[in-house]
Amino acid sequence: MAWLSGGWGQRVAITVSNTNIDSNLTHFPVLLTLGTSVGTGTDDVSFIFDELTSDANRKKIALTKSDGTTQIYCEIDKWDDANEDAWLWVSKSDLVLSSSGTTTLYLYFDSTHADNTTWVGDIGDSQSFNVWDSNFISVHHMRDLTTSSIEDSTGNYDGTKKGAGEPVISTSGLVGDAQSYDGSDDGISLGDIEMGAYTELTVEGFVKATAGTTQRMISKDQAGVAGCFMLRAEDSGGEVSFLVRDKDASTWREGASATALSGAWQYLAGVVDIGGSPEVAVYVDGVVGWNISSMTSATLDDADDEVIAIGADSDPDGYAEVMDGLVDEVRISDVARSVDWIKACYYAQTDALVSWGSEELGTSIKLVMGVPIANIKTINGVAIADVKSVLGVSNVS
Repeated sequence: MAWLSGGWGQRVAITVSNTNIDSNLTHFPVLLTLGTSVGTGTDDVSFIFDELTSDANRKKIALTKSDGTTQIYCEIDKWDDANEDAWLWVSKSDLVLSSSGTTTLYLYFDSTHADNTTWVGDIGDSQSFNVWDSNFISVHHMRDLTTSSIEDSTGNYDGTKKGAGEPVISTSGLVGDAQSYDGSDDGISLGDIEMGAYTELTVEGFVKATAGTTQRMISKDQAGVAGCFMLRAEDSGGEVSFLVRDKDASTWREGASATALSGAWQYLAGVVDIGGSPEVAVYVDGVVGWNISSMTSATLDDADDEVIAIGADSDPDGYAEVMDGLVDEVRISDVARSVDWIKACYYAQTDALVSWGSEELGTSIKLVMGVPIANIKTINGVAIADVKSVLGVSNVS
């Protein structure tokens, strides 16, 4: 396979399984989890950290399609060299994950390379925006921007916490960090996201909480206003539900799942698709629950002057129905994501979509066991001029 030009020294192949991809997915954000036991094969890719050696070198990487040369965008969610953990989101507008066969990607890494600032960025960097398609209104990895705010990967709507540390950041997220809610009065406001009159909507995220009280993962609610919505878990023993207020401004249309909060990480998603089938649906761990097709309007009006809140009711008088536990990876889209897309999201974010190959060296190397090749005259007593292959690499230079 062709090698990316520019002097990249090492790479590793990544295989995206099609087992849980039921139709071709274009511009799908793929999560790459780096560590000592990751992916479907519990692979050890610590050699990436061994090469890069520090957080400061985190952008000395490149991601490509299966041809090994066409780069795609990468957002660094978190890079922790000391603990050999990292989480990367990668995609591009023309990247297609196949349902009929596996998809191959490559991760290049080289500590001597310049930062790849054209294709790789941190949360909030312009390069990272390209990982997320134009239908994403906001994407929150639930990382702190400050102790009182969280970042939005689309650059649209950073969230404002109720106060410093309310909720508090936790390093025990599903993907990197998460926000830890106290079950009492914490909340994060995204402000009044104006969606206008809409016919499609998807809200989604992961929670780690136990049933007992009514808890909202994401909510936009104002009395007597059409187009409001809430994705929540009902009180003791109840189901996960997604409710949308119809055009009459009083009737809640509800999709519900018999699944309750379990205390483990669970992926919750709510979808509105006016005129579709169903029109309102809720998913838990990528599986659709109960759904309805009884909306009365061709469009829904955006709730005026009401904020969207993460982890609580968006009532302007104070946060209520607060999550009691962790919230991670919250997204809002102005499109009805498909059943296949949502299923793949669950498997991608639980690190059950990819596997890793072995470290590969480039066709031209500068060092052998840390010694400049120019300073090596013999290898095992053989003159360097007579060596045809070093460590399996030909064309030594």
